[in-house]
Amino acid sequence: GMILQKSGDLKRSVQYRLLANNVEIYSDMRYAAIHQFGSRPSNPRFVAARPFMMWQDEDVGKIQRVLAN
Repeated sequence: GMILQKSGDLKRSVQYRLLANNVEIYSDMRYAAIHQFGSRPSNPRFVAARPFMMWQDEDVGKIQRVLAN
């Protein structure tokens, strides 16, 4: 299917922070969490999750190589 995208702001907002033993990947956009996790079903304005931050098994090796450098 097609990617749900209006302006691309959410995609461009993804940032990362290198910490001692891990990496924190985040977005500071107000609606990022709703897109990633969805809202509670009891919310009258329910929004289904539409995850935009994810990786697949084949990405793990690439991530480990970047962190090793």
